[in-house]
This record gives sequence, C-alpha cells and structure tokens, in this order.
Amino acid sequence: LSLFTMGDESVRTILITGATAGIGEEMAKSLVRGKNNVYVTGRNEDKLRRTIDELTKLKSRPEQNIGSFCFDMGDLNGVKLAMGEICKINFDTVIFNAGTMFPPRPEVDPNDPLKNYEETIKVNVLSHFLMSQYLLDSSDGSPIRFVCISSNTARVIWKTHRHWPSTIDGFEYFFNRNRWFSDGWWSYFHSKFAVIIMAEHLNSLPNVSAVAIHPGIASTAMFLSIPAVQVAILRFLKRFSRNDNIEQTDICAERVINETINRNEDFSNKWFCDDWIDLPTNLSEDQKRFFIKFLEKSTQPFR
Repeated sequence: LSLFTMGDESVRTILITGATAGIGEEMAKSLVRGKNNVYVTGRNEDKLRRTIDELTKLKSRPEQNIGSFCFDMGDLNGVKLAMGEICKINFDTVIFNAGTMFPPRPEVDPNDPLKNYEETIKVNVLSHFLMSQYLLDSSDGSPIRFVCISSNTARVIWKTHRHWPSTIDGFEYFFNRNRWFSDGWWSYFHSKFAVIIMAEHLNSLPNVSAVAIHPGIASTAMFLSIPAVQVAILRFLKRFSRNDNIEQTDICAERVINETINRNEDFSNKWFCDDWIDLPTNLSEDQKRFFIKFLEKSTQPFR
C-alpha cells in the first residue's frame, strides 16, 4: 500500500527547485492549474518574480498558495539559510528539478567545506540531499514524496559502475574538481546516476515515497547550453542524436507529473526512463551504503 494515497482531486502542497524556466516552470504551471499550492525556487530574483506573476494568473481558487524562495543551489550555505523558511511549510511533494550541465566554474571560497567538489555534484545532488534532510527533520511524520529528476545519460554510468568507490574517502576523491571530471560530461553523467541512488535511499525511509525519473529530452536552456563540440559525444545515445526525439518542455513536464505524482504505488526497485525499469543492480550494497554516508558527511557542515 502506498504511503502517498491522495486522490486526484486532493490539493497538494508542492515545492519545485529550479522552476523559473524549462521543465520546472512547465510543471509549476500545470500543477497550479490543478488547484495545488505550488512554491518554486530559483537564484534570480527577477526571474522568480516573473514566474510568480505567471503562476498567480493561473490560480483556480482564491485560497490557493503560490510562493517562491530565492537562493543558489550551488551554495550550500545559501540552501541552509533558505531551509529555515522552507521548513515552515508542510510540503507533501518535493520535486528536485534544479540541475546544471557544463556550469561556469565560480571563484572558490577558501572557507567552503566543499571547495574541492565538482559544481555539478554540488548542485545536482548534494544540495538536494541537504534539502531532503531538513525537510524530513522538520516533518510531523506525514507522508512526503520526493521526485528526483535524473537523465537517460545515467545509463552510461550504469555500464561502467566499477569506477564507483566503496569507501567514503574514495567518494571524496572521486568527486574532486581537480581530478578528471572538470564539470564535463562524466561529472554530469555521474551526478544523474547518483540521483537514482539517492532516490532509492530516500524511498527506503519511513513515511517517504521517492522516485527518480528521466523526463525526456527537451530544448531547455540547459540542453541548449551544451557546447557544439560536445554534441558529437552524445551520438552513441540514439535518443540524443535524433532530432525527432526532442520534445516540448510541457510534454516532459506532464510526463513527470503523470508518472510520479499522480501514481499511488510503491516505487521500490524501479525508476522511470522512457518506461518503468529496474534500478541498477550492478552496484554493491556497500557502494550504495558508503555513497549515502558520503552525502551525509559532505552535507553535515551545513546542518
């Protein structure tokens, strides 16, 4: 029996990270039209104001709550500060949508405990894991669902999992920015694979339902930011090399909502990638366990 058994007519209170553009914004619009209370995050105040204005126009009931939180997912101190306000609201659904690919490399704060970590790992994984810990700590025990946006590219790592360490120190070295990732393809692929393992862990917790999903390929700002010289690297993934598989952002958004929010079921041992498939079984339980311990240790300075 699912922990998340709201009917289709129930009003949900939903938080969406990175929702000022692309799939995140389209999900927010659709969920507001569905009478839900929707809160969005972003790092640009002007974009947030524009998004809130658009969402407010779509409200279908006077008491419907629309809100926003402004912070940078790459700054875990900023995430920590924002969670003080976010945790005042009882969210029953959280969509971890914010992500980055080929990010600009910011100046490193020498006092940042994560100064040596890849920006992609910090934004796509560590910041969301930190948010989940705050939300679960502040929860009154009511069921909560986490929807974690992953990618079809995670399957590349699926086949080369032997790269993954089996110790906490190993993961700290593995995701070091001065190593061989340099916030490129491998950093992104590994981050999206890590999202699946994070979702599997969250789904195992009491009163939690969590699932990872590949929403589809859409012409989002992140997708369009791929350097032209890098596009060729994706040709070995057929879905990336065929123009007829580039979809509208609203189609991808509806896929996420229909497959993860509107479904009342147990998500154990599966994630959504074009269809429901089994979770990666080629990782050892030790690798998964130490990866979660790595997430806990890395985010502990911000608790």
